[in-house]
Amino acid sequence: MMVKYFLGQSVLRSFWDQVFAAFWNINHTRLMVVEERCVYCMNPDNSGWAEIRREAWVSSSLFGISRTVQEFGLARFKSNVTKTMKGFENILAKLQAKEAREKAKETALAATEKAKDLANKAATKQ
Repeated sequence: MMVKYFLGQSVLRSFWDQVFAAFWNINHTRLMVVEERCVYCMNPDNSGWAEIRREAWVSSSLFGISRTVQEFGLARFKSNVTKTMKGFENILAKLQAKEAREKAKETALAATEKAKDLANKAATKQ
């Protein structure tokens, strides 16, 4: 198992409703440097949606093979981002399902209370 280390920084910009995150590798820096920046913000068309803008740079200073190393790093980055996004979507789906279950439970409780009130009103009229 290969251990990979990354250094990250996150900044919350509440005035702009944005979260800025930057990550870069701290191991294998002699081989290549990978820097990633992500900005999470509210969708301008729908405030219930979030957007992510992701940028990445892969660079290498190895003489003679830097282009090959950069292409390899970019391919690995794309593969890892795909896995990350699948995980991210899975977490969001679970959160939305939990929220939907809680909302359904609240609706059912409200309907039960309303039915009890109507039954009590009908009983007092008779």
